[in-house]
Amino acid sequence: MSGLLYLDVSQNSTEGGFPSDIGVRKAIVEIHLSSNHFSGMIPSRLGKLQNLQHLDLSNNSFFGQIPLSFGNLVSLDFLNLSLNALSGTIPKSLGKLSYLKSINVSFNGLEGEIPGDGVFANPTLQSFLGNKGLCGMHILEISVYAITNPGKQSKHKEVMLKIVTPMVISSLVIFLLVLIWVMKRQKKGKSKDVEKVTEIMTHQLVSYHMIQRATNNFDESNLIGVGSSCYVYKGTLSSGTAVAIKVLDLENEQVCKRFDIECEVMRNVRHRNLVPVITTCSSDCIRAFVLQFMPNGSLENRLYREDFHLSLHQRVTIMLDVAMAIEYLHHGHVTPIVHCDLKPANVLLDEDIVAHVGETIRV
Repeated sequence: MSGLLYLDVSQNSTEGGFPSDIGVRKAIVEIHLSSNHFSGMIPSRLGKLQNLQHLDLSNNSFFGQIPLSFGNLVSLDFLNLSLNALSGTIPKSLGKLSYLKSINVSFNGLEGEIPGDGVFANPTLQSFLGNKGLCGMHILEISVYAITNPGKQSKHKEVMLKIVTPMVISSLVIFLLVLIWVMKRQKKGKSKDVEKVTEIMTHQLVSYHMIQRATNNFDESNLIGVGSSCYVYKGTLSSGTAVAIKVLDLENEQVCKRFDIECEVMRNVRHRNLVPVITTCSSDCIRAFVLQFMPNGSLENRLYREDFHLSLHQRVTIMLDVAMAIEYLHHGHVTPIVHCDLKPANVLLDEDIVAHVGETIRV
């Protein structure tokens, strides 16, 4: 292959030293060996390739110094030696190559001063990153100071961290507080904390048979939740209204005793962030609450199911909704009301992702 002009074996898993025969292929114009597992020293005989224009040895494991013979590559216009383990200094002779327009020696172990002529006259910082020993006053952010005063530089970084870190944290906290304040003001502007929510007694009590029809005889396909002492079904009333029907377990005596108390409590609470109770059903065979249906389900589903996603704004808004509901229960009455089981499964979301607290509450 004495007439070989272009060699490209980049982005493979080739191992070993630099191919020994390439150095004698004097007609070669481009060599691409990047992103492999080549190692060893770069042979100095590459400097004899007078026609070589493009040399890319990046992202390998070459070590040792950059050959001084590279100063003889008079046709070279591109040189990439980045992401290797090269050491020593950058040969000043590279600055004499008139055709060389691009060079990258970043992320090696090079040291000393960066040449100032030729391709080095207007370089980019990215071409020299990752070489802690390099210096050169004409390169942005690479200076002699970084080498001659490492102790002072580290102290300077520590001082900057001590100043900047608290400022960043403080700014973040202030931003969150302002965000919460703005959203709270927006909520107050739209409505009062206590809204006109339909009272239990404004609706006629529904019968067991009406609930049976609404849930298609308590069909399992309509079951949307199971609690420790209740079952929740989705149903449709004769008026066409979609509702959630919470049916209590009659075998649990404590739940049955608490039913009347909860009815009395729910009769007197009205807040936009509590699940509205439309009406109730009470007979020998059933105790049930008929609730407003929440189409977006529980917060638990939104948090832990992969097909759902809540933005930061939505999460903060939900936290505010829940906090205001609990604040109303605790302080909105002469007798405080305590929620007994506050958790994501008992926070329901309506069509606008407004949170409503539901489930057991006690006086």
